[in-house]
Amino acid sequence: MAHQRVGYVQDFSTAHHLLVEQGVHPLKAARILRNLSVVGLAAASGVSARTIFYAEAGTHIGSFSRHRLSAYFGMEAYALGLI
Repeated sequence: MAHQRVGYVQDFSTAHHLLVEQGVHPLKAARILRNLSVVGLAAASGVSARTIFYAEAGTHIGSFSRHRLSAYFGMEAYALGLI
């Protein structure tokens, strides 16, 4: 799915919301806004790339992975679409 450019947005929360409104999974939106690949997020968060891929596809992931991703982004699991 191609993403429209969000344009210049000063606020991460606003940019995140705009991407999610376009149909981007909240975790993927957060990853895109941080300029991270799936592999880059995996390395930074300690969650496997496979788990991140599944989460972005809407598959439920374990509580440990939810906690690690929430801690990395400083966001609640529900805001990342993980619950």
